[in-house]
Amino acid sequence: ATTPQERTVVATLATIAEEAAAAGLASPALIVVGGIVAMRAALAGQA
Repeated sequence: ATTPQERTVVATLATIAEEAAAAGLASPALIVVGGIVAMRAALAGQA
């Protein structure tokens, strides 16, 4: 499920801390790592 407060940041492991800070992300947060991230666009709106 999603909420109106949900935000998505896609970055490499090398840049995720910087990108998350720039986006103003804070706890609680979920980080997804791996090939499944590439499927995000294909699965958007299918939930």
